[in-house]
Amino acid sequence: MKRQLIALVSITLLAAPLSAVAAVKAGDPCKEAGSTVTANGKRFTCVKSGKNLILNKGVALPKPKASPSVSPT
Repeated sequence: MKRQLIALVSITLLAAPLSAVAAVKAGDPCKEAGSTVTANGKRFTCVKSGKNLILNKGVALPKPKASPSVSPT
């Protein structure tokens, strides 16, 4: 009985973080207006649409420029 309980608790703890890594996309529900989420090179903002809070279409983030490498002479 104890082994079954330990196995069940272990599986639950291992599976919980997997659902938190879900992909973010426009139109997904959110909890607080004005909050932002960054994913896939875009910044999504939580906006109110009617009675619901959803993520907007997102704004593309600028890509970081690579600094030139210095080669020894």
